[in-house]
Amino acid sequence: MGRRRLPGLYKRAGIWHIDKQIEGQRICQSTGSADLREAERFVARLTESLRQARVHGVRPERSFEEAAIKFVRENQHKRSLNRDIGLLKQLMPFIGDLPLNRIHRGTSALPPHLAEMALFAVNTGCRDAEICNLQWDWEVKVPQLETFVFIVPGQFVKNGDERLVVLNDIACSVVNSRRGKNRTHVFAYKGEPVTRMLNSSWCRVREKVGLKQVRVHDLKHTFGRRLRAAGVSFEDRQDLLGHRSGRMTTHYSAAELTELIEAANSVCERNGNRPELVVLRRLSVS
Repeated sequence: MGRRRLPGLYKRAGIWHIDKQIEGQRICQSTGSADLREAERFVARLTESLRQARVHGVRPERSFEEAAIKFVRENQHKRSLNRDIGLLKQLMPFIGDLPLNRIHRGTSALPPHLAEMALFAVNTGCRDAEICNLQWDWEVKVPQLETFVFIVPGQFVKNGDERLVVLNDIACSVVNSRRGKNRTHVFAYKGEPVTRMLNSSWCRVREKVGLKQVRVHDLKHTFGRRLRAAGVSFEDRQDLLGHRSGRMTTHYSAAELTELIEAANSVCERNGNRPELVVLRRLSVS
């Protein structure tokens, strides 16, 4: 006679799902696992997190769908809310049931070299050409702040001006992981610079995840929206996105750079884990 499974667990499309009352709440979500024992351990962890929330006020785990509903309820004033809702609906079949803490870079559908480039793009606002051509010779150390930036020559920038690329913690980690892999370029594949991000691999992934409309340029827009949502000023957003303006320059004081770095870091998650991003499936609503 087989072992009885935990009540409230059922299998759908090969994956165990929860539908049961836990700590006074009805929980309906995926465990993300096809293994029964792992699914039961997931329920045990979820039950404990909800108990902690009830007893000690610890923030409970949310699914992407629950977070999306909360976002819509709290942003009724947004002019673009209908567009946001449309984008969220497109993502639900893929990640609606997933807990937020299980949405991370490891679930990216992109090949590793493109995932790194996309992660860099969504944390710097750089364009395709700026990223593909990014070279180690353009790196500028900032010893006072124990960090570095890049100055992209005008010939590789759409508006023709030199561009200062300020890096937040995530972008820095991407660049540091690339050191020593290519002599001239930051991003390369099989020893050669990547000529464009919008290539056959990107298009195949778009088709696979059902987001045919997603462009590489949407990563830049996503960074801008995340900055705005974090309360970054219009002027700082302009500088971080490399937009031409009367105040734009590649020469900043340490104090000014500190402000821009702090603004860029405002889009990073600060939950004690390494900041991650699920690329492509979620870039339109990041």
